Amino acid sequence: RHTAAADRRETVPINNRGIASMNYASVLLHIEDSSHRPALTDVALALCSEHDAFLTALHVYIPDYHSHLPRGGYPVAQSPESVQRAEAQAKQRDARFEADFDKRARRFPATQTEWRFHLGELAETHLAPTLALHAQCADLVIMGQHDGHDRYSQTTYDTPAVVALASARPVLVLPHNRHFQTVGRRIVLAWDASVEATRMTSAVLPMLARAESVDVVMVNEGKTMTPALGDAPGADIALYLARHGVEVTVRQLERHGSSVAETLLSALSERDADLLCAGAYGHSRLREIAFGGVTFDLMRYMTVPTLIAC
Repeated sequence: RHTAAADRRETVPINNRGIASMNYASVLLHIEDSSHRPALTDVALALCSEHDAFLTALHVYIPDYHSHLPRGGYPVAQSPESVQRAEAQAKQRDARFEADFDKRARRFPATQTEWRFHLGELAETHLAPTLALHAQCADLVIMGQHDGHDRYSQTTYDTPAVVALASARPVLVLPHNRHFQTVGRRIVLAWDASVEATRMTSAVLPMLARAESVDVVMVNEGKTMTPALGDAPGADIALYLARHGVEVTVRQLERHGSSVAETLLSALSERDADLLCAGAYGHSRLREIAFGGVTFDLMRYMTVPTLIAC
């Protein structure tokens, strides 16, 4: 007679490397009024199909009660009529987005989905906290990179990192200037032995287990790498990943006068990568906002899908 523990072991799926397979079980997709929304939805559905994950599409909209004012007009307290008009328009927009999402989801009949709509109150105040609240019960959040040309976008370049920080969940950000048929086949993992990089590595294990190639890269910032990374930089994280069945190539990158972000972006091009994984806010969010930093530069100038974690 089998014990309960034995029964559980028999139901654990095994991948082709002989280890227990890892999946994202729940994914949150941020929906907004953006020209990139259809492509973002398709990538999310394809990823959830691959991981057998439940996809929740969350449309968050913060009405602009003063959108009817002429350019340069002074904002005034919203009237009941303006509030009703803005909310009615938001609900019509939401119905249109949901219909398009359902249409695209039908191409992935095995993927379970859910649609949520959150209508906010004050512009620029509730978007990131609302996303973070829903993200806390997801394994992964998918968002699009901010596009300054999208008239109705309510995100900034910083929004994905703020969501990652507030929710303690990894955020996959897709660039707006390129569409990728695959995400996570050729991965570059930025490693600096920080707490943020450690959390990012754990968060991306399901993708690493499926990747065709994984490069662990360490950027030499002009000082010895030994104190933070040990006598053999990259050896410990390579061994950790090997125990998870992930074979990696470890590389040290020299900056040669470039910034850390520029060095990482060059490595992505060299490896023809389709995913960069990095820890976010390695110094502090306040410092990055005030002076700029790697996280902000990656979010602004990304060339491939980028997964960040705090």
